[in-house]
Amino acid sequence: MKRINKALSLMLTAALSCAVLAGQASAASGDALWADVDETSGEVVAVIETNAVVTDGVIDVTFDADKLTYVGCDFEGDNDQYSQYVAMYAVNDTQADQGVLKISWVAPDTYQAQEDLTALFQVNFQGTDVAADDLTVSGTANDAQGEAVAVGQEPTEPAPSANPTNTPEGGDDGDNTERPETGDTANLTLYVALVAVCVAVLAGFGIYAKRRAAK
Repeated sequence: MKRINKALSLMLTAALSCAVLAGQASAASGDALWADVDETSGEVVAVIETNAVVTDGVIDVTFDADKLTYVGCDFEGDNDQYSQYVAMYAVNDTQADQGVLKISWVAPDTYQAQEDLTALFQVNFQGTDVAADDLTVSGTANDAQGEAVAVGQEPTEPAPSANPTNTPEGGDDGDNTERPETGDTANLTLYVALVAVCVAVLAGFGIYAKRRAAK
């Protein structure tokens, strides 16, 4: 019985490990939410942007209160492109004098982003000489599938390949050159591989437990 319990414990540990690794692979898809900060003549604007279809979130905008004076927060720009999708939202600025602003919102999961990059909210300040680390964004956000969207840093574009693609000989217009996997494809392959390993581990320990129980 002790061996069976140990086997089941190992099976659970393996399953959790696979789930964590698979989640990390899925989170590496590049979906993110971040703040784009711009300063013009003493006016500082931090636009909360995303490259995902974000349906809900609770984020903290943390800033240097000695350099930035909070003015207000609303939907971004004159067109308020995101406002039509938001069912409800709230801005908690009670600690703005201490450099903390909280934004929370819910949007229906049926909306479709019109562009690859969506500007969500605009936070306005008064201030000058703003450095990159004077304002940060943290918290949580989710996409239409309920998957977590990374909050904080703008995703970096993959570096272009230094080697030009070889042109097929003989005037062949077809593209027969093998291409390296993109980030999304590589992540999907890793995810599938991790799931397969997890299933194999679970099956192995399940068979082992049954055999031990039969004895």
